[in-house]
Amino acid sequence: MLGKQNKKQLEQNRVIESYKKKSNVAGLIFLVSVSLMLYLLPEIEGNIWEGEDILPRLIHLTIIGSWLYALWAYAKAKGRSGAWGVLAGFASVIGLIILILLKDKSGALLQQKAAQETRLVPDENDEAEIKSKPHKICPYCNKANVVENEICECGELLTTQAIVGR
Repeated sequence: MLGKQNKKQLEQNRVIESYKKKSNVAGLIFLVSVSLMLYLLPEIEGNIWEGEDILPRLIHLTIIGSWLYALWAYAKAKGRSGAWGVLAGFASVIGLIILILLKDKSGALLQQKAAQETRLVPDENDEAEIKSKPHKICPYCNKANVVENEICECGELLTTQAIVGR
């Protein structure tokens, strides 16, 4: 069971790291696009949406898309919903500051999931652990669970039931 837990935690760490990389790449694309737009700005006359030149429009859309995507990935890397990042993107610099100040929950989420998995039922082969502690029977799958468990191996929430054995 410990091997499965370590694999899942490693996978979750990889996912968080991938969001950090995605955020960095999108941030770099954003900065390059803004730099390119500033370089082209003296040559653009009037509104970029009215001229014949399509390049400023594409750069502008790239700026908006990379900004929103970078903040979405940054929020996901912090263990938050991607919606936080999108909302922060629409709030511009103030939203970015709020997103930076949000507490990083990625480590806490990993610890919470690891703790939740350790509360699951011990393997059926580990009868000594079940016999040494009071346990309750899951009404859904009929497996024995130690009293401290809140969630059965089948994923169902264990309600208060009669404690069996000691």
